[in-house]
Amino acid sequence: MASFPTELRIGLLDAALRVATDGEDLVRLLREELGPLVRDAGPADAGLPLVEVRFDPPPPRLAAGETVAPLEPENAPEQAYGAIFRTLLDRVTGWLLLHAAALERDGRAYLVAGPSGTGKTTLALGLLGRGYRLLSDDFAPLHRQTGLVHPFPKPLGIRPGEAERLAAPWLATGRLPADLLAREPVPLGGVALVGTGGRPPDPRAPYLYGILVAGDGVEETERLEGAPGLRVLARQGGNLLCEIDPARVRGAELDRLLEEITGQALQHGVVAPPHRADARAALAPLSRTDALVLLLRELQNRRAGNALLRSVGGDPARLALELAEHLAGVPVTGVVAGTPADTVELLDRWFRETTSG
Repeated sequence: MASFPTELRIGLLDAALRVATDGEDLVRLLREELGPLVRDAGPADAGLPLVEVRFDPPPPRLAAGETVAPLEPENAPEQAYGAIFRTLLDRVTGWLLLHAAALERDGRAYLVAGPSGTGKTTLALGLLGRGYRLLSDDFAPLHRQTGLVHPFPKPLGIRPGEAERLAAPWLATGRLPADLLAREPVPLGGVALVGTGGRPPDPRAPYLYGILVAGDGVEETERLEGAPGLRVLARQGGNLLCEIDPARVRGAELDRLLEEITGQALQHGVVAPPHRADARAALAPLSRTDALVLLLRELQNRRAGNALLRSVGGDPARLALELAEHLAGVPVTGVVAGTPADTVELLDRWFRETTSG
């Protein structure tokens, strides 16, 4: 096979891999999205696992180990990026990667947790003007041995809208001022789980789940539609939007099916329902057990057969026990998201009360 013009090393916590590609757009996307996690590969990286992404000659395709996946020509760089980042997450073993923005204040980490689309980056940016420093706007790495939350030096995932307005002073440079960045791991101080659509987070309520697969997604849709407790709401090419009803799920049947499909997926995860313009920000009491279920649902490096699960003998219950131990004594709450300004005000007040209380 011909050599690739670009070979990168991507490292995340205790995981690393090489990416070899002839795609300039993919290289640009990896550097933009992962920033300091990416550098040119060198001789010392030769032993790392290799992901190859070839665009020429078409069709574009990705190869990792013995697995070769076709990519959709119209969005191949984005699909490849998702698969590469997911492969990297699958190799992290020393940390539980919680889907949350993490902010530090007075030596404690405060998490704003929720699925994609919750507005974690917007809320984190709003809190930065109130005496907080940023650990991460998207993934909170919780060390399995110490229980400390570590900084995650990935560039901010800023979308158009309120987040863009709040980040305006820094968009030109692409980075926050040094005094707004937390650089040392700190213990947990509080966890707020945010619900959108005018509803509080509830592990018993139906929730949205997105899956991106290579190809047209027809075969995966047919398999999913027969699963109790799951409906495919929409399919656009290989991009599937599903609704999962925990009350109707039959034992481990759905889990096994999702593991089979997402094991080959380019991206997958819980998706937040759309924000409601008339929703009012409010605290929603949340038991520690419910908080644990919601956090486990979005544990980003828990996928069938990956390094984290192998480290506990493939038993997800052991991961649940670990996370429960780290949450012991840590205040938790649910939050109904309102306008960004009102939600930031509510979060700030609750985080400060947990410290003073």
